[in-house]
Amino acid sequence: MPPTRTTGKHRRPSRRGIRPARVAGMATLATSGVAATLASP
Repeated sequence: MPPTRTTGKHRRPSRRGIRPARVAGMATLATSGVAATLASP
């Protein structure tokens, strides 16, 4: 594994990248949940 120096530098972009991914994942779950509720009689 790379030294802590690389990890510290890589932590910032990865954190930023996780935020949108989390929001997208939550939105997908919410959309699929709503679709399932509408589809069910």
